[in-house]
Amino acid sequence: MLKRATWFLAGTVTGAAGSGYAKRRVRAAVSQVTPRTVARQGAVALRRQATRLVRREPNHTPQSLADRIAPDEQVLVDGRPVDRERIVVTRQHLLPGP
Repeated sequence: MLKRATWFLAGTVTGAAGSGYAKRRVRAAVSQVTPRTVARQGAVALRRQATRLVRREPNHTPQSLADRIAPDEQVLVDGRPVDRERIVVTRQHLLPGP
């Protein structure tokens, strides 16, 4: 009879501890699903995806330089003027600012 009581007591203690642990986990999960948190996480994810789309060239297709500069600007290659319709940009490099 003493073994049964010991096992019963051990099961009760384990169940109570597990219940307390589960309760804390549920409260933590519920606190992360508030409207404010969901909105903030959605905004962050949207901003991250928009940044990825802006930085990526669509389908890695070459783009004409004429699409990127104003009609009154002149293109120089090695100091000589060049027809901008003949230049194709295949990769954009970000240059350090002044």
